[in-house]
Amino acid sequence: MKYPFLAAAALPFFLIGCGDTSGDKGSFTLGVTDAPVDTAAEVVVRFTSVEVHSSSGSTTKFTLDEPRDIDLLQLTGSKSTNLLENVQLDAGEYQWIRLGVQAENGVVDTYIRLTENGAQEELSIPSGDKSGLKLINGFTVAAGGNNSFTIDFDLRKGLTEANGKYKLGPALRLVDNTQVGSISGTVNSTSISAQCGGEYVADTATNHGAVYVYSGADVSPVDLQGTGTDPLTTAFVKFSDASYSYEAGFLEAGEYTITYTCGNAGDEPETAETLSYFGTTNVTVSADEKTTHNF
Repeated sequence: MKYPFLAAAALPFFLIGCGDTSGDKGSFTLGVTDAPVDTAAEVVVRFTSVEVHSSSGSTTKFTLDEPRDIDLLQLTGSKSTNLLENVQLDAGEYQWIRLGVQAENGVVDTYIRLTENGAQEELSIPSGDKSGLKLINGFTVAAGGNNSFTIDFDLRKGLTEANGKYKLGPALRLVDNTQVGSISGTVNSTSISAQCGGEYVADTATNHGAVYVYSGADVSPVDLQGTGTDPLTTAFVKFSDASYSYEAGFLEAGEYTITYTCGNAGDEPETAETLSYFGTTNVTVSADEKTTHNF
C-alpha cells in the first residue's frame, strides 16, 4: 500500500496541556525537512503528535486530528512541510521536542521503498510507538511573536539496515527559521566525469555525487562516521535541464566548508570509508539568503 505525500494545508489537531497555561503566549510553527539518502526512493513516516517540554517542567502535547503520512524524501534542500502552524504556546524557554509516530511492529505504517528493486519494507523506530522521536534541543518562544522552527531529519545518519531490517533513529537537528540560509549551485560536468571516472552518461547514471557540508571553515573532509566531525548535512547532485545542481537548506548563519564527492553511495554512517573529494572550499551563509557556489 502506498501512502501519499500530504502537502501542508490546514493542520487540525487537539491540544492536551500539562502545566500552567496562564501568562503571555507566542505563536509556534514547526516544520520538518530532510537530508536525502542513496538507498531509498521513499521514506514515509506516519506522524501523530508533537510534544514540547518547557524549562518550568510543563509539557504541552498537540495531537494531530488525523495521522500524517509524509515522504521525507520529498523535503530535501529548502523544502519543508509544517506539522504545526501558528499554534499558541506559553512564552519562555523549552528543553525538548518529541514527535509522535506510528511504527507498529508487523504493520506497514512507517516504511521505506528501496531504490534498487522498488520493494516496500517496514521501517521500525525503536520505542517509536511509546517515546516517538525525541530531540533534546533548547528553544525560546517569544511573547506575542511568530516563532517558526524546522526539524531536519538526516536520513543518511539515522537510517540503518541490518539483516534486511530497516531502522530509523533520531538523527535530528532543530533550526530557527529566521536564522537560516542555504547554499546552492552547479557542478561542472567535466569535473563529475573526471571524479567519477569513465565515460559519464547523465541519462543512465544513477549517482551524480553529493555535496558534503561541514560546520566551520577550513575543515578537512571526512565521510559519515557519527563522530561529530562528519558532515552536518549532505545534498545530492541532480541532473535536470542539461545541468548538475545541488541545494543544502536550513543552514544556520555562519561559516561552512563544502566539498564534492562521488563516493556518497558507498558511504555508510556506522563505518569509516576513504572517499575522494573535489573543490573543497569555505562558504559563508547569511540568514534568509541564498548563497551560491559552483564547483
